[in-house]
Amino acid sequence: MKKIIKLIFSIPSEILTSLLTGYVWLLSLISTRISRLVNDSVINKIDQSKMSVTLNNKELFKIYTPNYICNYRGETFSSKEPETIDWIDMEERILSFMMLAQT
Repeated sequence: MKKIIKLIFSIPSEILTSLLTGYVWLLSLISTRISRLVNDSVINKIDQSKMSVTLNNKELFKIYTPNYICNYRGETFSSKEPETIDWIDMEERILSFMMLAQT
């Protein structure tokens, strides 16, 4: 039953992906420049699916969040992974100190 439901929900995505791929291919026959612009706009839209993990209002890194589960994990990262955040912060301080010592 789950496989059928998953298939039903994945079909529109597959159709849209195929249509977009075909559209970009047709555009490339007309003009590669236009085709690249469409590709770039799609890639930029995908890149907007990222969220920043911050510590003290400073961005540590970005997490790709293409779905609600990844988005939830990104939102709760700092509360569920405080040791990891502390480790990243400590490594950054060590790196800053080493760079300062080299100059």
